[in-house]
Amino acid sequence: MPGKTLTEMVREIGRLATLQAELALPDAELLERYIRRRDETAFEALLHRHGPLVFGVCRRLLYNAHDAEDAFQATFLILARKANSIVPRSSVGNWLYGVAYRVAARARKSACHRTREQLGVDLTAVPDREEPAEPDMAPLLHAEVERLPDKYRIPIVLCYLEGKTNEEAARQLQWPVGTVKIRLCRARELLHSRLSRRGVALSLGLLAANTLRAQAPAALVQATLQAALTFAAGGAAVGGATSVQAFALTKGVLKTMCLLCCPSLSLPGQGAWRTTAQPSVRPPRRTRRLTSPRTTREPSWAPGRPLHRNSKVSLKRTRSISG
Repeated sequence: MPGKTLTEMVREIGRLATLQAELALPDAELLERYIRRRDETAFEALLHRHGPLVFGVCRRLLYNAHDAEDAFQATFLILARKANSIVPRSSVGNWLYGVAYRVAARARKSACHRTREQLGVDLTAVPDREEPAEPDMAPLLHAEVERLPDKYRIPIVLCYLEGKTNEEAARQLQWPVGTVKIRLCRARELLHSRLSRRGVALSLGLLAANTLRAQAPAALVQATLQAALTFAAGGAAVGGATSVQAFALTKGVLKTMCLLCCPSLSLPGQGAWRTTAQPSVRPPRRTRRLTSPRTTREPSWAPGRPLHRNSKVSLKRTRSISG
């Protein structure tokens, strides 16, 4: 630790020891500590644990390194503001994967738009110089993974994209190992069916090639931590720690999330954010109209009343009396 005083070095060693202890805790407990007490060390532990997943998504979908770093920062800025919306608390990795995918897709669209404006040509169909010569199936694969229901997407993210074993995923999710295996099998069937319609054959090699474990630079992680904590406290987080593009991505995705959480709006892609479903309100039952009990109809003739001309009974009785 060059350039630091002895006091600063002791504090840094103590911070690292605390961070190692926090990394041993599950996601749900770390998230609760950050939400309730704004525990900075808990947020740093989540950043270190899930940073490789988020950076891997950004690098797979964005070929420009600066765009990937902006998307990485924007994802954790959103976590700093919307941590309370993660339900259940143990699904931090799944939630971050969905946010990182949306942020990276938005950054990719913005990058194409900027290039088109600068050069005056449409470069959406022109491969980037850093893009491999063979077709990249990552955008299609991640688009279909994002569309999966949560119960299938969560084990896919943990086991194939983060590289965890079935036992580790079951322990983190508190599911039986058999449940994890069954849902992984069902998820592969859904992905195979959907990718086949797009002309892509799903294989274990394709999933293994898209394992999202890319270590983010230490300077980027530290800058993201400072910016996220400042942003969570209400600051703008724009300056030396965060670029203008990262802050613009953050604001744009946060605005989209707020619109999709509004029950009065119905926008495309709403299911991708996995918002908590509101209980359905049943219409009030129709109350049956109470009717007065039927009154007995009086007979058409009674003694002492005049006979009606259309009454056959009264005529018969009259004839018998007269006879």
